[in-house]
Order: sequence, then C-alpha cells, then structure tokens
Amino acid sequence: MVKRVALVAVIAVGLVACAPAQQPDDPEVAVEPPAPDPVERPATITNLTNHPAEDRAPAWSPDGRFLAFESDRDGNRDLYLMAGDGSGLQRLTVDDGDDSQPAWSPDGRRIVFRSDRDAGTGLWIHDIDGGEPTFLLADASPELTPDWSPDGTRIAFTSLRAGNADIWAVAAQGGAPTRLTDSEYRDVWPRFSPDGERLLFFSRRDTDGARDQLYSMALDGADVERLTEQPTHHHFTPDWSPAGDRVITAISDSDADRALGIFSAAGELELRFADNYNRVFQPAWSPDGTHLAYAARPEEGEAAEVFIRPVSQ
Repeated sequence: MVKRVALVAVIAVGLVACAPAQQPDDPEVAVEPPAPDPVERPATITNLTNHPAEDRAPAWSPDGRFLAFESDRDGNRDLYLMAGDGSGLQRLTVDDGDDSQPAWSPDGRRIVFRSDRDAGTGLWIHDIDGGEPTFLLADASPELTPDWSPDGTRIAFTSLRAGNADIWAVAAQGGAPTRLTDSEYRDVWPRFSPDGERLLFFSRRDTDGARDQLYSMALDGADVERLTEQPTHHHFTPDWSPAGDRVITAISDSDADRALGIFSAAGELELRFADNYNRVFQPAWSPDGTHLAYAARPEEGEAAEVFIRPVSQ
C-alpha cells in the first residue's frame, strides 16, 4: 500500500517484480509481462476477524484481554467482542439500527458507543455482562467517536449539534454536554491522554480545510497544541500510547500513500509501518504497549478487517 517516506525508521514490506529484459538483437525472444506479485505482509501481522463483512473500530479492554469492534456481518452494524488473538467471538448488541465506534469504561465493565437505534444518532452505554443498552444523549445531528476519561467521570465525543464537527464532553451519568472546540473546520476523534489531562484529536483548522493534522488540548478546550507538521499528509483517527509519550495515527497523502505512523508527543515521526494495505485506519494501542490493533482494507474493493501487529516490528 505504502511506498516511501523514512524520517526515523521505515518498516515497509513488498516485492518488486522484475521482468526478463528483451534483447534488441534477438527478435525471436518473446517477452511476457511480469505476473503481479502477491501482496505480502510481515508474518507478525495477524488478521483477527478474517471475514467478508466490514469489521472496524477495534478498541482494547483496559486489561488488554479483549477487543471490541463493529461489524455488519449479521446484516447491520453491531458491536462484537473477541479475545486479543481473535478467538471467542461474541455479539454484544442486537438492534435494527447501526451500533458503532465502541470505547471502554476504565473499569472494563461498560462500553459507550454511537447508535442510530432511536431518533437521531446518539451515544449509548452497554454493560459487558449483558442487558439492554442505556441512553446517554442524542441530537438531531450526529454524535460520534466517543471516548471515556481515565477517571470514569466524563465522555468526550464529536458532535455536529452546533452546525460544525466540534468536540464536546458530557458527564458519564448524562446531563447537558459542554462544547470544547469552536473551529471553522472540523475537530474530530477526541482521545483522553492516559493521565486524563489532555485530549488528542485531528483537525483541519490550520490548513484551510486541506489536510487533517493532530492536536492536543486541555480538558476545557484551552491550550491547543498542534502536534504534526506534514502539509502534504492527512493524520487521522489517532490514539495515545499507554505511557502517554507517543501517538499512533493513520497517515495518507495526495498520492494515496497510506500507513500507520508513531509520533512522539512533540510531533516527531519515529516509526512508519507500510504494510501494503489499500486503506488503513483506526489504530488502537494495547494497554501493555506491545501491540497495535487497527482496521484495514487489504485490497481495493475489499471490506475492512481487524488486524494486530507488534509495535516493535
């Protein structure tokens, strides 16, 4: 999928086909075009879902034992749970509406998610032990991409309720939400830092709407800092490392060069994983810091699947 760019380290996998060259003084030699190379990826990458359905938005449980994800394998999008090796698949939600974008509570007992099961697209909370989801909040405009604070008291999310995609927060038990950003361009995908002091997100606020870059801010929306400075690239759907000193993000550029990149908290690119996907997005760092789960479309036209790979390779 990805072909270049090495700032600190490049991890790229791919084979280049070499066709036999035709000799100009030997017109009898027939030259056949090279056969396309099979797409190869490091053996350490594992396809956890391996299903023709669209599987995406993996989210690690706080203890690192499970991954929640969304899938349309049963007709519409619902939430599913599996072990970190892909075994023990369970369906968590059953509804005619679409349930997506799961995020765990810090105690691992509940999941907040986006759903259009009732009027509007709202946020709901599901108990892992079963039962029916409980309503958190909704608006006529979509409520998206929730994330739970490490102390369990707040949920940050993206909302279009004020006319533009901005970041809001609400108490975990419900109530009136608070608007944290008010930008001309979209602010999306809030993620609490492990110490609970900042929110990571992506935005086009400094690029005149042309490119998504990574930012962090204080919990009240103040002290906004831009983390990435790559004007030819999009950076989106980021996640913090468990130590809070690095960030994993999906990257793409105008030439459809797509990869995962690890940045320092200061915005320096440290690693780039180029594993020959048509599209890669929604990376999630495991709680022990050793692995990345993410969604990817292996080939053009194929559905997304959930993969896992080591951070160190």
